[in-house]
Amino acid sequence: QFPDEYFDCVYVPQAIQHAEDWKVAAPDLLRVMKSGRRIVLSEIGFGPEFQERVRADLHLWALNDRMAAASGRPRGELSYWSPAQLREAFEGLVSEADEMEWKGLEMFWARKR
Repeated sequence: QFPDEYFDCVYVPQAIQHAEDWKVAAPDLLRVMKSGRRIVLSEIGFGPEFQERVRADLHLWALNDRMAAASGRPRGELSYWSPAQLREAFEGLVSEADEMEWKGLEMFWARKR
């Protein structure tokens, strides 16, 4: 509903795992963003490192089971897009892509071409 290059930047906090296919979502987010501006995505990562940390604590394990049950998916099958997969999905559309992980928070950012 927004015209092309309407926004100065796009920030997607805690929504990375809600996109079914970032190869489809990435171009649409970039379409509404002005050229040369930044896109930033962040999410608590549910990838292999997260699962390893959860297995180390019985309370976290039980909580993770409840989260998985509420989503209707078995543990270990929660949606997960790693920063490396995001980099691949945005390839050719952005420059200066980078990523980091801090205490389970995964971030990806780049500049729209």
